[in-house]
Amino acid sequence: MAVKIGNHVHSFKMVHTNLLRFKAIAANVQQVFQARFMNGGLNFEFNSEQQQLRDAVRKFTAEEIIPVAHQYDKTMEYPWDVIKKAHACGFVNTDIPEKFGGLGLDMVSNVIISDEIAYGCSGIGTAIMGNDLAETPIILCGNDDVKKRFLSRMVEEPLVAAFAVTESIAGSDVAGTKTRCEKKGDEYIINGSKMWITNGGYANWFFVLARSDPNPKSPPGKAFTAFVVEGDSPGIIRGKKEINLGQRCSDTRGITFEDVRVPAANMIGNPGEGFKVVMKTFDKTRPLVAGLATGLAARCLDEATKYSLERKTFGTQIANHQAIQFILANMAVNVELARLMTYKSAYEVQQERPGSYYSSIAKLFASDSVNQAATDAVQVFGGAGFNTEYPVEKLMRDAKIFQIYEGTSQREVQATALRFAKEEILPVAAKYDESGEFPWSIVKKAHSLGLMNPQIPEKYGGPGMSTLETSLVVEALSYGCTGVQLAIMGPSLALAPIYIAGNEEQKKKYLGWLTSEPVLASYCVTEPGAGSDVNGVKTTAEKKGDEYVINGQKAWITGGGYAKWFFVLARTDPNPKTPAGKAFTAFVIDGDTPGIVRGKKEKNMGQRCSDTRAITFEDVRVPSSNVVGEPGGGFKVAMNAFDMTRPGVAAGAIGLSWRALDEAAKYALERKTFGTEIANHQAVQFMLADMALNLELSRLITYKAASDVDQQVRSSYYASIAKCFAADTANQTAANAVQIFGGNGFNSEYPVEKLMRDAKIYQIYEGTSQIQRIVIARTLLGHFQQNRTARGI
Repeated sequence: MAVKIGNHVHSFKMVHTNLLRFKAIAANVQQVFQARFMNGGLNFEFNSEQQQLRDAVRKFTAEEIIPVAHQYDKTMEYPWDVIKKAHACGFVNTDIPEKFGGLGLDMVSNVIISDEIAYGCSGIGTAIMGNDLAETPIILCGNDDVKKRFLSRMVEEPLVAAFAVTESIAGSDVAGTKTRCEKKGDEYIINGSKMWITNGGYANWFFVLARSDPNPKSPPGKAFTAFVVEGDSPGIIRGKKEINLGQRCSDTRGITFEDVRVPAANMIGNPGEGFKVVMKTFDKTRPLVAGLATGLAARCLDEATKYSLERKTFGTQIANHQAIQFILANMAVNVELARLMTYKSAYEVQQERPGSYYSSIAKLFASDSVNQAATDAVQVFGGAGFNTEYPVEKLMRDAKIFQIYEGTSQREVQATALRFAKEEILPVAAKYDESGEFPWSIVKKAHSLGLMNPQIPEKYGGPGMSTLETSLVVEALSYGCTGVQLAIMGPSLALAPIYIAGNEEQKKKYLGWLTSEPVLASYCVTEPGAGSDVNGVKTTAEKKGDEYVINGQKAWITGGGYAKWFFVLARTDPNPKTPAGKAFTAFVIDGDTPGIVRGKKEKNMGQRCSDTRAITFEDVRVPSSNVVGEPGGGFKVAMNAFDMTRPGVAAGAIGLSWRALDEAAKYALERKTFGTEIANHQAVQFMLADMALNLELSRLITYKAASDVDQQVRSSYYASIAKCFAADTANQTAANAVQIFGGNGFNSEYPVEKLMRDAKIYQIYEGTSQIQRIVIARTLLGHFQQNRTARGI
């Protein structure tokens, strides 16, 4: 027997079948969750040992590095005293395996050390952590004899080593290395010059890359051989210490090899495989560089925040000026994103997965972020920031090098949603966009698969997915079309306050209704004069006996034309001076209640198949039993719902960015100019790289915000960062996609013009990007005033 959509008439058999299906999906999701997340998968917390390590390094930084950083920068003296103390504390050479006397720390722990030490001084941090770059190729590719001879000594006494690969004409382009080696008997003779070698003046030994095949046409993977060379080998000439822009206490200089004889036993890896050894090394060490950059960025944020709370202009702290708040908010956004991507890349290395993708993104984004953070910190300090008596000018000088050296479970759930998006949504997205018709047939199919209202608990007939899993579903559906996704997932915002604050009877009726039928519900809060400023709501509710009488108009209500019920916020205290937390009451109202007038469907720039319209309440009588939460507590209910659903909005923006990147990459490989695919032009490659970088960062901060909701950690801070950054990214990514398509991108025959139109709304609904920045800044400032640091928000 078929379900009759318009009424509450279904067969028991159909309902029973739906419940079994939902339970099966939920059970599968739970297994995936436990397998992937509870047993070492996605987790945003350090374990107890890592927390202890962080605290110990933080204490060391505060006591031994910060007090002397300025002096070492001024004198440019090598920080031997600090290095020796760090070695004594076990903070140097920490990734050397236990077999060779080291601690054998995991990559996340190593990144913790680099992050915390760089907070004090990235120059000292580079001196301390420089050994890791030299030691890593030996750890990865050296034989036990080499490891025993060269790694063990590093543990026994405070020595330093150097990674001698860069040359004056071969920096990021390692394949351009000119230093050569020639085999003679059981030795190799090395000749050539290396440049900008960290710790070069004090290195006990060097890791060296040299060309072993003189044929210039030989591929890099076969042309180079790697060695470890004793620092006192005859023929090694150490140049003078370079005087650099920043990180001045770090030792950097040229190293020349003149007929340096190296035993074949000192080879790292096989002959001709040196290039591969170096590339594997960078994949592992780039998270450490990103950690140094992130630590420095965090210091910039703290110094700027501290100064903004002390410096006064126009009779108040400059922290109270929105221009400063926006700067601090942007700094905070990028610090958190850099930190997340850095630890994500470290985790990927730790799991022994191919790490070049994430490690490159982490290194690139953290490097760019720290430079912007340092510039912004100087800006916040004003003229004082330009002076050496204040700390931020040093931070700005120290930051630049990061843009130069080392080269510039749930998934099963998402796979199901992505398959649906590609098979059911993508083929018809353009048609629905053109006609503006509501995609009922797709909504019904999504409901039958359990992809609609996935967060509703099993108790009320739903799959009971987590916020993170729901975000993955939203992301996948949005890949197909964000307008269709909104039609499918639009009820999520309406059900959130019922889920959070509704009583049992309300949950059974209204949540159960959504799971039993493919029906819609609407979140009815926004008004013509009250968008992001929910406190400006004018709709009133007057109590009369056991009922409330509601009057007012709501605007831009998603799903408003078809909603079977509405979540409504109305003012119950007419006194305009009453605080928001006591002035409003929330209600759930059946859609067929007399007095509800549904306006005409709005014609919007994008997401045109989504139903958006005004809803007017004219003497609508609502039973007191339909109050959601406590009378007067509606504002809090509405705000808590936003914290729960903003990760989902961010996920929608991510899906759009994902699609825009795919379309742009595909087109770049097809379109030719000047005799080659435009993908071969660096200008296009840079755009694609930026698109990929921001997409991955959007994902991380959104998953972090979703994870917080699942852990019942209320965090407007992370929810706002996720929504703000993902929304801005979607707009920039869509604009870049149009740019890559050129004139075709401006034409409706190609997909990207629709993506650009669809993207804009993400910077507007559920709080504009500007409002999100205010939330971020206020949280940041409040936390800093209590803790004197922005870390640990």
